[in-house]
Order: sequence, then structure tokens, then C-alpha cells
Amino acid sequence: MRKLALLLVIVLLVMAGAVQARDKATLTDLARYYGDDTLVYVGLRTDAGFADELMSVYERVRAFFPDVFPEATSTDLLDMFAQEMAGTSFEEGFGSWLGDTAAVGMTLDTEFLTEARGEVPPIVLTVSITDRDGAVAFVDAQLDRDSSGELVGYSVVERDGFTVYLPDEAFDKATVAIGSDVMMISPSVSLMQLGEIESGLDSSAAFADTIAMLPEDAYNVIAYMDSGEINRSSYYSAMFGMNFAAAMDSGASVEEAVGDANEDMPGALMSMLQVETTQAFGFTVLDGRVLTVDIASRIGNTDVYEEMGISIQPIAPLDTTFTSRIPADAILVAQGSDFGPTTQMGLDSLRQFGAFVDENGGLLEMMAFPREYMDQEELLMLESFSFSSMIGAINTGFSGLTGLNLERDVLPVLNGDFAAFVRVLPAG
Repeated sequence: MRKLALLLVIVLLVMAGAVQARDKATLTDLARYYGDDTLVYVGLRTDAGFADELMSVYERVRAFFPDVFPEATSTDLLDMFAQEMAGTSFEEGFGSWLGDTAAVGMTLDTEFLTEARGEVPPIVLTVSITDRDGAVAFVDAQLDRDSSGELVGYSVVERDGFTVYLPDEAFDKATVAIGSDVMMISPSVSLMQLGEIESGLDSSAAFADTIAMLPEDAYNVIAYMDSGEINRSSYYSAMFGMNFAAAMDSGASVEEAVGDANEDMPGALMSMLQVETTQAFGFTVLDGRVLTVDIASRIGNTDVYEEMGISIQPIAPLDTTFTSRIPADAILVAQGSDFGPTTQMGLDSLRQFGAFVDENGGLLEMMAFPREYMDQEELLMLESFSFSSMIGAINTGFSGLTGLNLERDVLPVLNGDFAAFVRVLPAG
């Protein structure tokens, strides 16, 4: 089994180094093997045709840091790992069964998280395969056996059309499941969607709508994130911990404390967290030299934000001619549009949100943190916090440094595109 872990390295290396732009439907094909409660999904191709283009980017970076990045090709790196794992070249060891698509997904399985105690993340790696027998033979060859030929540390079962390699000790080794066209690797079989999936991620309207918002038809890598559920879970977890501790400190039993901690959590912030928000990210390489990332954000309902004074407005498109002002040898570029109006809109929204917070009893009341579980310094900080004062401090500080009023003298003038870039200049 000592070599099986390197299979992850091989797959990730292929995913990172041999992808090429493909249509969005292809990159999300493996979403059918994930449930609709998946929080993060990353899909990408595993073709070798993009290796030369990727290496051209690698060589550009290596020219600046030759001591850090060794001279190599993607084939060299893949063959090196394949030789270590299987004593063969990458093409001979993997080429016969490795498919064109790979994906990584993360879910929020509470039972798994409780059982694993945070030792391993709840992720599932899926790889498309073209030859099930070849994939089974490869995995089987990587496992250790005793003198009688029996597997050591693993058992093999057939379940829902999959050949599943189960470790004897939970979380000690990876679980591997091989189906007709996919290989799954995960810390636990409980995270895998084996057999027929009633509600797959591929059938989720939120997933489909968010991916469709990406402007291009083809990418090297596509990622999806359910940020709304992530934020809700993080907030709920933090609040549960504080409420549970506060109940225990007040003399409640464990059962009573759990009941108190699980009660509906009040506060306007919880209302904001109920808004469905998802993001999609599309990664591609343009002209063999420019790594580009498109980001699309979807908000299910903006009514709650508008009630709180937070303005959600579309941002003006970038002026591509503005790039003529950026040096051609820049290795990192960030560009935005409407700097002044966008910044002013943010400040105005912050003022209105601050007024909403004040009307609802202040930040502490709005967040619904249990006061009995906070020390005096924390209480004082939250009770005295003011968004208006924060904006005033920004304006005062800017005026003190420049002699200009930020909102009256500067932002109205900066009404076009802006960019920041990084260059690496030769020494001397």
C-alpha cells in the first residue's frame, strides 16, 4: 500500500500539467458522481496534448528562478513518478486505463466529520477510466500481500457495481472504488456516491446556473463553490460551540446544553446567511503564456441585502485597451473597472448597513453572540463598534496624508479602469 498514495500525486500532476481547454459540459461530467450537497467541485481534463503549452509557461517562470525550478518536461516528471510507483513509464503504467477527466469534490458530511475528528478532509477524488479491468489490475498490484497472497490491510468487496478496496482501519488508508467508467479515491466509502444517485450535483439548478454564468465556452479547469452553505455552516458551528459552552457554564446537563445550542439562532446576520450564493471559477491559458481566471458569482435573492442597505449592482466591463499601459513583461496583472464609482458605492452601502445595524440594536445584537460567554473587552469592542466611525477614520486618514477629501476630490475623478502589476527586474 505504500505506493498507492502516490497515485494521488500522479493524478494531481496530470490534472495540473496536462489539461487543455475543453467545453464546460466536459469539465463538469464527473459531477454526476457527487451529491447535490457538494460544497466544492473542481473539474478538469487529463489530456496530454496541453503539456507543451503548459511547459512554455513553466519555462517563462523558470527563466526568472532557475535555481528553484529545475529544467524538466512534463513527461519527465510523470515518468519519474510512474517509475517509482509501478516500475514503468507513465504511458505503459497508466495510459491503457486513464481517461480524459478528473474531479475533486468536498462535502459537509457531519457524521464523517464527527467520526474523523478533523484528521482528514471530507473529499472525494474521481478519475474517469477507459478500462475497468486495467484500473483494477493496477490498484491491485500496488497493494501489499502476505506470503499466502492475501491482501494486507485491505479487503475487497463488490458493492453497487463497484469494486471497492476497504482499509481495515478507518482513515488509516485511502478507500478506492472502481466502476465501469470511474475510479474514486476518498478517506471513507461513506463519502462516495455508489450506485444510483437520486440528487446528483449535475442535476442541481444552482450548479448548472452558476457554471453557465462563466463567459467562455471552454476552460482548462472549472471550479464551483457553494459559499452560502459554507458561511452558514461556519457560523452555525461557531454559534453552537459558544451556546453549548454557555449552557454548560450555567449548570445545564449535556443533553440540555445540546438542546439549547440547537435552538433556532436569532439575529439579522442569520437572515443574510440564508441567501443562496454560489461561485464558479474558470481557469485557462491564453496564447500559451497568460493564465486567466474568470469568476462568476450568483446571488439567489438580493431582497435581504437591499433591506439592509447593501447595494448589489453589476460592475462595468473592463476596457481591454487599458492593458496597453501595462508593461509587456509583467508576470502578474490585476485589472478592475470604475474604481471611483465602485469604491463610492461600497462606502455608501457601508453607511446604510451601519444605519441598519444601529436600528437593530448594534452589531452584538445583530450577530446574536451569547453575552455570557464573552469577556468584557470583547463586549466593549462589539458594543462600541460603528461603521460610520470607521468610514470617518478612513476619510480623516486619507485627508491627513494627502490634503484631499477622498469622496469629494479623488473618487469622482478616478472613474475609469485601474490595474496593479508585478514585474521581476534583473539585478543591477
